[in-house]
Amino acid sequence: MRIHGKTGRTNGALSGMAATEDGNHRMAFNINGDWPKDASTYVGVVEAEFCDSPGPAGRAR
Repeated sequence: MRIHGKTGRTNGALSGMAATEDGNHRMAFNINGDWPKDASTYVGVVEAEFCDSPGPAGRAR
């Protein structure tokens, strides 16, 4: 499955969206706080939504 997405940030927040190529499955998210040290936080959110993997908190959706 191919997922397309975009992220953006401002002081204290990171927002993003992702969708399947056909647009039938979409999501948007916002992470409040200081900048993550790497992309693993928001990659985990997208994987949890689209891949049935545990999310950033280690819980399956």
